[in-house]
Amino acid sequence: LKDANFYKEAHSIFKSGINICSRLKDLFSSLGKANLCVKKAHKRISELEKQDYRLTAAYGYWLLYPAYSAIKLSQKYYDGNLFTVSRGHGFDLYEYRANNRYLPCRQYILGKLSEIALISEDGKKYLEQTYTNIKMNISIKRLGAKDVGSMQCATKGDTLRIVSCARLVPLKRIDRIVDSLMTIKDYKVEWTHIGGGTLFEDIQSRARNLPDNIKCEFLGTIPNTEVYRKYMESQFHVFINVSESEGVPVSIMEAMCFGTPIIATDVGGVSEMVDQGENGFLLPKNFDIIELADYLTKIYEMKNSEYQKAKSRALWLIDYAEQTEKGLYDKLVRAGFDKRICAEVIKRVKHAGLINDEDYAERYAERCSENGISKKEAVYKLIAKGIKKETAQSAAEKADFDENSQIRMLIQK
Repeated sequence: LKDANFYKEAHSIFKSGINICSRLKDLFSSLGKANLCVKKAHKRISELEKQDYRLTAAYGYWLLYPAYSAIKLSQKYYDGNLFTVSRGHGFDLYEYRANNRYLPCRQYILGKLSEIALISEDGKKYLEQTYTNIKMNISIKRLGAKDVGSMQCATKGDTLRIVSCARLVPLKRIDRIVDSLMTIKDYKVEWTHIGGGTLFEDIQSRARNLPDNIKCEFLGTIPNTEVYRKYMESQFHVFINVSESEGVPVSIMEAMCFGTPIIATDVGGVSEMVDQGENGFLLPKNFDIIELADYLTKIYEMKNSEYQKAKSRALWLIDYAEQTEKGLYDKLVRAGFDKRICAEVIKRVKHAGLINDEDYAERYAERCSENGISKKEAVYKLIAKGIKKETAQSAAEKADFDENSQIRMLIQK
């Protein structure tokens, strides 16, 4: 109760007149956790500083009490001079998704952080449109999933293998998948769901009423390594996410890195990953179960599934790191795709402006000049990456190579 922000925030809660008791409880809990976190962090940091470590930044993974802790740590022990940054995802970002539609000290946190690192453009848009009175430094720092390397393409047969991965809670609406599968009569489906939750038994019970052509497997909560193993071994044809609200789901990213097409609701930042009709399909937030069934049938009847998987894989590789045309082509070939398909994918993503060897070469040459690498070596490295000699030389000429300073750097080493 020594925290002055408690009284300021409590005054705002009373003034709003909305869920006063519940919101005060959330506020008290959040600030209590934050102040305890600050004490523990300072104790640990003090020990490190005795070993000549110097703290320059404080980072919170959630835009809740961890972010508040970073701010208070800076103010209390470092005269506000720490660079404070926090990520923002989904439930910790969108106030309408929170319990009581309230996130403690929201405006204070947003206004005091040095940087707010969000995982989606949708989140950035939400903050900018909701808190117009607050000056915020917002950046986009996406999450990711492990690159799984080589993989085999899922083979088409008389059975459509689908997978979903989510907590079994109302927000995720897994019951809509059950209802949609109930309408499919003309082909066989094997549905695997990964994830547990309060609705586990209820969803299992509903699934028992599915027609005989639909087989279900509920794995519950399993380690991430087991999720990856399941994706690798089962070679699913499609991943489904029908959540009512999202940030940028890591579950979708993980499925994409196995080249699995996606069917998902167009909420949050999902459309930033799913390219309609290319690596999957987007459903409206309040979709009809027949719409989902129609997309499943479309994927079942799709003959060139290898192209879909290669495209999904290509988009994953581009997002994972900067790529040259040759680098991306080689990775797709090593992943087991037909060379004709790989060439077509490169043509498509190049036309869409997702890869550009000239831009890549210029950025790479500039980094080389900044790190003391000679112009000649930069050209050699670019050629080795598959960049044409003329393009590499042109990029090196545009970069600011100071040979004298590079010699001095080598001497100092």
